[in-house]
Amino acid sequence: MKNYRMFTLFLISAGITLLALVFILRPNSSADAPTSPQSISGMENMTLEPSKNAPMPANATRVPAQPQQNAVSRDELLTQINHYRQKAQEQFPLIQAGWYHSTWTVDNAVGGGSMPNGEPIPAQYTSESWYYVDDKGMVIRVITLMKTPEGKVFQAGVIDGGKGRNSAFSEVTDNKPYPFTDLLNGGYDEIKSNADLIPAALREVADRVEISFVEAYQQPVKMVGLDQEIIQSEIRFTIDPNTGLVTKREVLSTFVDGAQRVMMSNAFSPLTAVAQPTDEALAWYVDLRKK
Repeated sequence: MKNYRMFTLFLISAGITLLALVFILRPNSSADAPTSPQSISGMENMTLEPSKNAPMPANATRVPAQPQQNAVSRDELLTQINHYRQKAQEQFPLIQAGWYHSTWTVDNAVGGGSMPNGEPIPAQYTSESWYYVDDKGMVIRVITLMKTPEGKVFQAGVIDGGKGRNSAFSEVTDNKPYPFTDLLNGGYDEIKSNADLIPAALREVADRVEISFVEAYQQPVKMVGLDQEIIQSEIRFTIDPNTGLVTKREVLSTFVDGAQRVMMSNAFSPLTAVAQPTDEALAWYVDLRKK
C-alpha cells in the first residue's frame, strides 16, 4: 500500500476536483496534488478503495463554465481566501501542546462504495478525530473513528510513532508528523487548485461565504444509481467568516431536466481543544497499537 498523507477526500485529478463525483477516499498518488479539508476530519490513515457504485465514465468531457452570478476574478478570489486563511491561523496560535478534536459528517446521495476489506461504506456517516500536537506545533498522534448514523464504528485508524494502523486492513503504513497548520489550510489549497483552472463565483452573506466552481459536460453523463443523466456539476465551499475555517463542501449535479441535487455534502466542525480523547477512542487506540 502506498505511503501517503491524506488531506483530500475529494479525488483531485490533474487539479480538477469535480471528479469528486466518484465520491470516495483514496491515497493521493500525485506529488503535485493539493491538500484539502479532509485534514479537518482526521482521515490521514483512512484508506478506502475507489467506489464501484458511481464511477465517472471515462468519456466524460468536462468544460469549465463561467458563473452566471457573483463572478470573481482569480486574483480577487485569492485575496479573499488568503484573508480568511490568515484568520483561521490566528484562531490557533498553539501556545501549548495538547489534544484537539473535530468531526466531519458525510451525506452521500448514491452510496459510499466499499472498504479494502470489502465491507460497505455507509452513505451517511460521521468521522471523529483527535489530534495530539507537540510543543513544536506538530501533529504526532491521531485517532479517527468513522461511525454510522447509529453510532457504530465501522472503521478506525490511529497514527502514532510515525506509523499508521487501520482496522480495515492489516498493513502498517508510514505516517510522519506534520504541522498542525495543515489542518487549517487544506480547504483553501483545494479552492486555489480549482481557481487555477475554473472560473469562480463568490457570494458573501451575513453568516457565511460561499465559493463555487462549475463544470459542464459536453455530453450528458450517466451515473450508476441515478435515474437521469447529468449535464453539469458544481463544487461549493462554505467558509465561516468569523473563524476563517472551511465548514462545508458540497458537490451538486444538474440533470437533463434542469433539476439540481446535492450529491455529496461534507460538514466540518471547528477544531476544539480537549483534555483527552473519549474512552471509546482511547480503547481503539490501545487495540490498534497492538497490530
